Amino acid sequence: MAPLPGSTAVQMFFIISGFYMSLVWDDKFSKAVHPIKCFYKSRFLRIFPAYWLTILLSTLISLAFFPFGKKLCFAMMMAAGCNPLTQAIFTLANVTLLGQDVLSLFGVDQATGGLVWRDTHITSFLASIYLLVPQGWSLAVEFYFYLSFPFLMRLKRPWFYGLFLALLALELALSNPVIGKSWVHYFLFPFNLHFFMAGMVSYRLGQKLNVSRWPRPLLLAIYIAVEALTLSYQYMPLQVEGRLIAFFTIVTLALPAMFELTRKNKVDRFIGELSYPVYLLNQLAICLVGPFYFPNPADGLKVCVAAILMAVAFYKLFIVRIENYRHKIVAL
Repeated sequence: MAPLPGSTAVQMFFIISGFYMSLVWDDKFSKAVHPIKCFYKSRFLRIFPAYWLTILLSTLISLAFFPFGKKLCFAMMMAAGCNPLTQAIFTLANVTLLGQDVLSLFGVDQATGGLVWRDTHITSFLASIYLLVPQGWSLAVEFYFYLSFPFLMRLKRPWFYGLFLALLALELALSNPVIGKSWVHYFLFPFNLHFFMAGMVSYRLGQKLNVSRWPRPLLLAIYIAVEALTLSYQYMPLQVEGRLIAFFTIVTLALPAMFELTRKNKVDRFIGELSYPVYLLNQLAICLVGPFYFPNPADGLKVCVAAILMAVAFYKLFIVRIENYRHKIVAL
């Protein structure tokens, strides 16, 4: 059993993203002549070149393996089952990321080739198999956050915290068993915005508490405690929703101390740099070397090793060059 469910890990990443964007905004972009323009340019170059290279790589591998019967879950092999409008929608989503979160709520009807609501059409293919990076819905959500981030940073405190508390109240309301939280809420940006804002609140809390002056043993103790909590998450003596609320609250409060402890660690920085290519390439690794569902730990380990090796090569060959270019042209 994994220490964290995949959905919880994704939402925790959104919190970390909100924290980190707040940090780089304060350290770098807030001092620029045109801060919003510089921020957008930097984020665009961070996301899209590597994403487009992944699409190109996926397409080339699909062309190489498909004639030999390798069953890869890539859009180009399934597109024949879509009508022209559906093909256009998926093409736009694949190239721009726009709408990938919404498309996760739909399937493609095998008879008509049109989009249909997932819950009511069990004969439809899931829309994600038509995407060249099937997990890209979360990257789309991240992209929407980047678009909104400069404006969130400039909100006056009452408006910022009012919005944050309203979104938290909505989350708690949807967690009520009477209402029943749907998987629909998991994919859509408005229902994830409070995670990003929690990261922003975490950064502000760290600044307020002056975490940079805390003794290192205290920072280390907080780090170890959160790591232990993460590893034992499945065994927390709480119901699912209570467990989520407790875990995310602790992560939000502890994040400034954890970052302060590791911010100058080169290994930690390299792992952070590797996280994006691992994210982009993990489905490709699954399709190439292992079954989509892992019947035994050996399959999962094989895919993990393949994904990491592919990510290291992708990082060394492409992302390092992209990042060097990004830092040169994003003039502050």
